[in-house]
Amino acid sequence: MQQKSSYLFLGIAIVIEIFATNMLILSEGMSRPLPAITALIGFMASYFFLTKAIRFISLGIAYAMWTGIGIFLNTILTVTFWGVKLHFMSIIGIACIIIGVLVINLLSKSNNEGVTYG
Repeated sequence: MQQKSSYLFLGIAIVIEIFATNMLILSEGMSRPLPAITALIGFMASYFFLTKAIRFISLGIAYAMWTGIGIFLNTILTVTFWGVKLHFMSIIGIACIIIGVLVINLLSKSNNEGVTYG
């Protein structure tokens, strides 16, 4: 059960990180106070939940998932809502990140059972 809740915490950390990253866009270079403060609070909350997740998920796997899924979903959001255009090589790079996260989680022989950091 503890490992399942760790994945829940990781999911929450990812969602909050995506929200905070998009607040950075709205902050216009941290020049708009409300989105800037919201982004900072969001990043702190994301790190808080990430630290909860790594109690029972190894740091390397949790961090790979946090960044990889975050990059993928933030890319989709910036293309969809912010009108960012992706070049072909950017798409290839993001695909490599997704493949890396999948390999780590599905094919790696890393064992998270029994991992406790505190």
